[in-house]
Amino acid sequence: MLEQKLTETLKIVSQMEEKRFAELKVKYKATKYSDSSPASYLYEVLKKIDADSQLGEQDIKFLLEQKLTETLKIVSQMEEKRFAELKVKYKATKYSDSSPASYLYKVLKKIDADSQLGEQDIKFLLEQKLTKTLKIVSKMEEKRKFAELKVKYKATKNSDSSPASHLYEVLKKIDADSQLGNEDIKFLLEHKLMETLKIVSQMEKKRKFAELFAELKIKYKATENLDSSLDSHLYKVLKKIEVGEPLSEADVNWLKKNGQTETLEIGIEKYAASLKHKIEAGKQLSKADINWLKKNGRYAASLKHKIEAGKQLSKADIDWLRKNGQTETLAFWIEKHAASLTHKIEAGKQLSEADIGLSNILGFVCRLLTVQFHSYSESLAIGGWTGATVLVEFCGDPDRRNPVSGHKQAISTPGYITFVSLFNLGS
Repeated sequence: MLEQKLTETLKIVSQMEEKRFAELKVKYKATKYSDSSPASYLYEVLKKIDADSQLGEQDIKFLLEQKLTETLKIVSQMEEKRFAELKVKYKATKYSDSSPASYLYKVLKKIDADSQLGEQDIKFLLEQKLTKTLKIVSKMEEKRKFAELKVKYKATKNSDSSPASHLYEVLKKIDADSQLGNEDIKFLLEHKLMETLKIVSQMEKKRKFAELFAELKIKYKATENLDSSLDSHLYKVLKKIEVGEPLSEADVNWLKKNGQTETLEIGIEKYAASLKHKIEAGKQLSKADINWLKKNGRYAASLKHKIEAGKQLSKADIDWLRKNGQTETLAFWIEKHAASLTHKIEAGKQLSEADIGLSNILGFVCRLLTVQFHSYSESLAIGGWTGATVLVEFCGDPDRRNPVSGHKQAISTPGYITFVSLFNLGS
């Protein structure tokens, strides 16, 4: 029963299509075409003509092949009429050619279909001085661009389609990756365009990242590397250098592999400088700091900085200097230490156990037993480390020296002892 009804319905539809086809044949002078089936190609062409739709090259070719000249004449008349209407609509009436074969007609049909004009089309309008037409095209282009930007930046909920809209100005700024002003942000908030604001926030973060990355590349001599992505390994490395973190072995290997040797050297020097400041500030270096200095050949220099800052070397520091042949640095420390003792003595200050503990660190007996001004007393005894040489300058009466237990004894009345240098530090 249902199948029978469907068959009857299809039969009725077919009859209606046949009737319409026959009517269109009469209307557009195509009765000489014998095929009456709605499946005919002619039926599709005639429906296009009746809907005032543009015929394609294939359609025109078909009409020519079927010698439907009357139909073609009607199409031509319709095209002429349409061309005239489009000229009025788009302010191009000053163009005298009324033939549908005119290039202007093709341009006006594009405009009417809201299709984007090509460079050749714009050039043609300019050459023909159709300024009013160009103005209309410009407005339509702005409107089309506005619609595209609304979709691109999730602002379609705003119904305003005028290019004069504040929203359009805001979206153009976003599309140009320009920073929005307070009024722009306020506008988006007032119109509850939260998705648009989210995009703006993401773009702002990306822009700041790009600016920072570019600055770091310049600062740390890495401009040859063109990678500008958020997950760039170079960015992670440069950030470490910037904040004063030591580079990992993986970072060092990556920089070497990618030819960033200058960047690597800057990173090492910068971190070494931060450890120097740490020493100068009297802060204790960690085991990791010391290991880094040793690994990067900066430990001896760090100990020298420590000495220059007036800090005491530890026994471990002394042992390392001796084992690694850093006699110059060791001598420099002893000279500084001796000078500090001299300064205390000159100032009439009592030396502490820490001051006279030099012998415990160096491994030979060099002990200042007593310093008494304005009286005779045993002042200095030296011994226990073969090859050590001490030059001592005496103030007072230098001739009053007597040998005691195979060593030299210095007596000053009154006076003080000045260590000039202590060298030849081999064990």
